[in-house]
Amino acid sequence: MPTARVKPDWTVRLKAGSADPWTYFGGAIGIFDIFEFHGQFTRTDTIIAFPGFAYGATKDRSAGMRVVLIKENEFLPQISAGFYDAIGNGFLSSRYLTASKMFGNFDVTIGLGQGILAGEYTASGADSGELFLTSDPLRATSVFGGIEWHLTPDLTLSAEYSSIDRANMYGYRDGAGTILKHDDSTIPVNIGIKYKLTENLHATAAFLRGDTIAGSIDFEFPLKPD
Repeated sequence: MPTARVKPDWTVRLKAGSADPWTYFGGAIGIFDIFEFHGQFTRTDTIIAFPGFAYGATKDRSAGMRVVLIKENEFLPQISAGFYDAIGNGFLSSRYLTASKMFGNFDVTIGLGQGILAGEYTASGADSGELFLTSDPLRATSVFGGIEWHLTPDLTLSAEYSSIDRANMYGYRDGAGTILKHDDSTIPVNIGIKYKLTENLHATAAFLRGDTIAGSIDFEFPLKPD
């Protein structure tokens, strides 16, 4: 689930991960400590792109951004707004408003989400691409939230309430709405652990909604502006 945090100015993150039925590769960059731009390629193993050809599972690209509206201070949380996959097919389209605040070693986030963050099925084509981005701001909205515990400088534990309805996700259903995979999850909660293997290399493992193991690896490094 998204937070209000953005990558530091001119910091790049490259990532790769998997959570059945998806495998993804992507990246992000922070600009001016205010903006974060991110994107990824996602392979969906439950959907064959071109039956009869050797292309294999569907691959889709998506991108988004997040902007800090209010920076965190002693009294106020950091507040950010963002969107994701609002260009192209819109299989994973979402918009959100989030607030994050540090309390000691705990980073607490609460947010409002639309699109897949409100349990909507966005892969039908009705809200694809820019149509979703410019759609009714009062459309279905759900609350999500989470907490990260920075146990040590290298080790972070997390738990979050997920507002996503996996049964309505692309991969569990295809573009026509046909059910491809049943959602056997038991609770709308994700738990995770993140460990810094080196200063730049981070590994994450998670247990999603009581039934799915996920993992990812991130490589972060700073750039110098021109």
